[in-house]
Amino acid sequence: MVRYGAVTALHGISLHVNAGELVSVVGPNGAGKSTMLWAVMGTVPLKNGVISLAGRSLAGMPPENIVRSGIALVPERRHIFTQLSVLENLLLGATPRKDRAGVKADIVRMLDLFPVLETCLHTSAGKLSGGQQQQLAIARALLSRPRLLLVDEPSLGLAPIVTDKVYEVLQELVRAGIAILLIEQSSVRALNIADRVYLLRSGQIERSGNAGDLREAVDLEDSYFGFESGVDRPSGGWHSERS
Repeated sequence: MVRYGAVTALHGISLHVNAGELVSVVGPNGAGKSTMLWAVMGTVPLKNGVISLAGRSLAGMPPENIVRSGIALVPERRHIFTQLSVLENLLLGATPRKDRAGVKADIVRMLDLFPVLETCLHTSAGKLSGGQQQQLAIARALLSRPRLLLVDEPSLGLAPIVTDKVYEVLQELVRAGIAILLIEQSSVRALNIADRVYLLRSGQIERSGNAGDLREAVDLEDSYFGFESGVDRPSGGWHSERS
């Protein structure tokens, strides 16, 4: 549970992500999606509940220790350091690490994965386009060598062709064995890329299911925008997380 004063932002949430799996959380604005990621990272305190990675409890850990444990966040709107160079931003992502040779090798790998960054390595990050900044934010997060990558609204403000590139990279990371928990406003894109999908409404998981089944069973946009409008809930595909 996460509370802001008397307001309960998250309650009764239970979800998991396996290695080499992309799980997407969708829902309307204000559902608590970003709050959930910040709670995992330890920047929003839990009222109660358990957050664990590979069986190790992370609840109550400071954010820097959570990063060292193997979780990294690509936040909504990227939050890169615009006054620093691309290289300096990348090095900040590797702050928890002590292996300089490994960091150098990983930066080379990031530049292979995101070739556009190599062309502006010593350029101020504030001069990058939105799509370039998004790629920088992902590369920066990967330099901590996470086992679980949290990604919040990566397509926000990006042109469709740039969004496609970002999602291609996320799929490559999943194939490499990284677990990804993705917040996505577009249910169509979420269903196309995810292995499983959770629907979050009013701070609770309303429904969940395998993305492949949901693509055939239900129009997800109608599901989370239509219930209050009298749209019937689908009888197949989703299963309720509420008792």
